[in-house]
Amino acid sequence: MKIEVRRRPLVFEAEQWFPGTKVEGVFGEFANDGFCCPFDGALIKTLEGTFTIKSGYWVVTGIAGEQWGVAPEIFWKTYERLEEDEGC
Repeated sequence: MKIEVRRRPLVFEAEQWFPGTKVEGVFGEFANDGFCCPFDGALIKTLEGTFTIKSGYWVVTGIAGEQWGVAPEIFWKTYERLEEDEGC
């Protein structure tokens, strides 16, 4: 039997990462050297393995503490900011 379903709305925490900022779960920061690394970036551990984030990426933390990176051009198309009284 095939049915249509909708994912329940969940609330996540997200923090935007830039070089030199401290975001929980981000490690291994590296800088643009103009050769091997053409961008500033860092690493996060996700359920799928280690993921490279670039400057300006959002680090989203799920309901079980899992994290994933989201490019800034996709973040606001996928997520919306909650009002203060709607938070966790």
